[in-house]
Amino acid sequence: MRCLVIFLTLLFSLHGQAEMDVIIKNAWIKESPPGVEVNAAYMDIHNNSDRESVLIAAQSPDFAAIEIHRTVIEQGKARMQRHTSIAIPAGAVLSLAPGSWHLMLFRPRQAVRHGAAIDLSLQFADGTSTSLTLPVYKYP
Repeated sequence: MRCLVIFLTLLFSLHGQAEMDVIIKNAWIKESPPGVEVNAAYMDIHNNSDRESVLIAAQSPDFAAIEIHRTVIEQGKARMQRHTSIAIPAGAVLSLAPGSWHLMLFRPRQAVRHGAAIDLSLQFADGTSTSLTLPVYKYP
């Protein structure tokens, strides 16, 4: 029994450490006009660890689906490419921003209006996850 307690203590302390390796800053969602079924989430993902971190999924109770996208310019036209993951190098910051990497949010379950807050969970390839609440802002 004592070994089990020690094992669980170590496991939970390592899990907590892994969560601190990735820190999310400047997270936000743009306000949606009424009736719009697609939106985007932006943030800075800080990988403070000494190993690559790979974002593989995101979920929110406020949206039916979330996908990882990147805006690219081809022949003078912007289009979005869907990706299954984003690698964040050790010690680096990856910015999800308009016109670049972002999370596409599909089919909101409620109006996404300025002043609201949206709960979101990010899942990483190493099995860790990070939960956060994103404010909704008007986009200029």
